[in-house]
Amino acid sequence: MLKFKNVHIYCNRANTLNFNVIVPRLQKYFTNVAIDVNHPFLNNIDNVLAESLVSIRISDIKKPFNEQPRIKVQGKSDQNVTYEKNFPKYLTLKGISNGSSTTESQYKELILYDGFMMQRLFETMINENESNTDHVHIVFEDRLICTFSEEDWRYHARTIIAGNPSIISTTGIVEAPAKPNL
Repeated sequence: MLKFKNVHIYCNRANTLNFNVIVPRLQKYFTNVAIDVNHPFLNNIDNVLAESLVSIRISDIKKPFNEQPRIKVQGKSDQNVTYEKNFPKYLTLKGISNGSSTTESQYKELILYDGFMMQRLFETMINENESNTDHVHIVFEDRLICTFSEEDWRYHARTIIAGNPSIISTTGIVEAPAKPNL
């Protein structure tokens, strides 16, 4: 039996999903649950939030999060904060928001974020009145999330991080599936 009464969906910044179609379909399965669609979770990014996003980036896919290099290079830090604050503009420049696939050179430029750390960050941003078992939060995010696997000792891109909040990576839907060996 479902215990939650509310589902809060947060749009992705690239605005590539049609929630006028998604919500009625969900409502068919969850008839007694209120579903609302909200602005993107990371709608207004200030310097503090941008720095938090920079801090959960993965620079070495062969090291777990606690062993990631945290080198602050003068000027580079400011550039990374600017990138996070203007993230939707970068999506458009890469062709992601209009649905075109990424090229090999664009793929090399994709930034990876630790999915569990992003989930923790998002959890701190949820309204205190909505952070209980009555509420489920689903965040559609354009950033590429990943998790570390101790099986092969490296990060893997993911489409979803389940939990509350759950994160669905729209970029991950395209980039996370294993590519065929050619």
